[in-house]
Amino acid sequence: MVSYGLGSISYFCDHLIRFYGACGSLTEATCAFHQAPRPTMYTWNAIISVHVNHGKDEKALDLYRKMQHQGIKPGRVTYLNCLKACGGIENIQAGQLLHNQMVAELEQIDNFLGSALVGMYSKCKNLKDAQNVFNGFQECNVVLWGAMIAGYVQSDETTHALELLERMQQQNMEPDGHIFSSLLKSCSTTGGFLQGMILHDKVIKRGLDSDVVLQNTLVDMYSKCGFLEEAQRVFDRLSSKNVISWGALIFGFVEQGRGLLALNLFHDVKQEQKVKPSKAIYSCTLKACGLVNSVDQGMLIHKQILLHDLQDDIIVGNALVDMYIKCSKLDDAYRVFELLPHKDVVSWGTIISGYVQVNDGITALALVRKMQEHNIVPDEVLMACSLRACMIERSLYLGMSLHHQIIEDYPIVSEKVSNAIVTMYINCALLYDAQVVFDSIKNKSLVLWSIMIDGYNQHDESFLALHLFMKLQQTDVKPDKFIYSCCLKACRSVGALGHGRWIHYEVIRAGLEDDAVICGALVDMYTFCESLEEAQSVFASVPSQNEVAWGAIIAGYAQSGKYVQVQNFLQHMQEKGLKPNDVVMTSVLAACSHAGLLKEGFSHFGFSQEQERRGLGPFMYSCMVDLLGRAGCFNQACDLIETMPMVPSTYSWAALLTGSRTYSNSGYGKACFDEFVEFNPIEASSYVMMSDIVAFNWSVDEACKVKSEVSEAS
Repeated sequence: MVSYGLGSISYFCDHLIRFYGACGSLTEATCAFHQAPRPTMYTWNAIISVHVNHGKDEKALDLYRKMQHQGIKPGRVTYLNCLKACGGIENIQAGQLLHNQMVAELEQIDNFLGSALVGMYSKCKNLKDAQNVFNGFQECNVVLWGAMIAGYVQSDETTHALELLERMQQQNMEPDGHIFSSLLKSCSTTGGFLQGMILHDKVIKRGLDSDVVLQNTLVDMYSKCGFLEEAQRVFDRLSSKNVISWGALIFGFVEQGRGLLALNLFHDVKQEQKVKPSKAIYSCTLKACGLVNSVDQGMLIHKQILLHDLQDDIIVGNALVDMYIKCSKLDDAYRVFELLPHKDVVSWGTIISGYVQVNDGITALALVRKMQEHNIVPDEVLMACSLRACMIERSLYLGMSLHHQIIEDYPIVSEKVSNAIVTMYINCALLYDAQVVFDSIKNKSLVLWSIMIDGYNQHDESFLALHLFMKLQQTDVKPDKFIYSCCLKACRSVGALGHGRWIHYEVIRAGLEDDAVICGALVDMYTFCESLEEAQSVFASVPSQNEVAWGAIIAGYAQSGKYVQVQNFLQHMQEKGLKPNDVVMTSVLAACSHAGLLKEGFSHFGFSQEQERRGLGPFMYSCMVDLLGRAGCFNQACDLIETMPMVPSTYSWAALLTGSRTYSNSGYGKACFDEFVEFNPIEASSYVMMSDIVAFNWSVDEACKVKSEVSEAS
């Protein structure tokens, strides 16, 4: 065209611009526009349209302004394109200006321009003006009805959208496939399965059930609502299945946790010669691999992605990273992450969360710092994940830095991030800072109350935990069984029997008295507060006594040294067909130790003939050492410590040291003291016990030396 001298003729320029635009070449289209000597309205319309179709909405509006400066009067097509551009970037000011110009310049705004105005206002989240435009038309065509219905759907006003559909049908206007598709999409997002079925029935009655786009929307709607059989039924009836059809069904299976079925569908797609898997299908299928922990399938799909040169796509790349993390292949996940040419906030969030999940705080924090160096602005999910990394490593400085960034960047902080900030401060033992953040949150969730109350419990601030619980009682938030259990634990720690009884009353009011976890906490609290009758009463009221309840009642009586009752409970537990676990048997051994019942202790421990040591925990060994130490059997106690299948704990050495003090055995006492101090050099109680031993057996100088060490340790 250029060689024949046609490139400078406006008519040919207009078509050349549209041709290049249709071929996806915005640069050549722009060059063709600049070659036009005197661009007409049609030339301007062509270049504006190309920019809008390529998502260059801001540039399209800039071209419209230049068109006006050159004195070219805009036409109907110009306004249609520019209104679409305003909606694309949600520029309400430019859209209102266009609306005013249309009213001033055009004799009449037809239904199609009205539809464009409704669409623009809806996308700019100004539903009121969209309604005003719609209501200004006495006669509406199906396009205008569809635009207003779509506007309601975009604003999550599904009820109004359905009401408008009824009004439309009452005026003898039949909805087209676009309207049904829009309404079905709203059912997908709101989970309106029944309404979706009604719409499906209307689609069939209108004879639109052969519309592929509409059928794909139906598959998507049923899948997202969790009705996979219906989705499969619609899918199977499709005369022509395209990549969107397959993608919708695979997505549905993945979202419902049906990973194997999703993988089977993916293999079916591969058999279809006319369908080439899209990026979305690859991403969904990788998620399916993660669901079923199939790294082999994931690696095969990874090879196919490399074969089709899709590895640089950000969505596919992020899905690969996530798949390897879900399959516990962090090294592979990191390699894929490093090779991504562009890393977005999802990429960083996925890899950091992977290391956080395995409690590798060091690597997670290194990635957080690297992310900051790349000037990535984290979203709230990534921020919460980064705070958890700080919590794992107790990195207070970075945690406080992130907190400060949150204050600056987010005027409204999500519940997830608020919870992460409070948890981070609690884990760093800064309870005051945690409380300050907690107090600053207006709408406190049940989870946040739980975190704060449990935080006080973790740091032995039981009175503060109970005080916070009383504050909770003054709000509309209803405590759950976790909070009640935390508060009962706090009562147990400080022996607050009165508070414990009050919480018991609140538990009954909440209808949770039959919950096994709470019953166990109540029994534990009452026994620790030496109210065995109340503990027995709670235990007897439990409808189904599990290992937790039995363990609590046995531990309570063991703590009081009531071996006979402990033995009876143990026997009843076994008669019920329940096998005592390590916790229960540790309590039984503790009861033997308190009562000085060496023979019974040996019997329970399995130390006589069978010597059942396999699977026993360190606390059971410590209890047995304590029992032997109390009985003065130091040789056997030492033999037991030396033959333990694990490294002896400080509890074992402390138990033997206590026995050495009781029998004033300086030889064993000194050996135990040395071992204990090696494990815990700042524990003052060991020095006190050792000074008591040497006071009876050693010289004054040796006793003074140990006492000076006591002073240093304390």
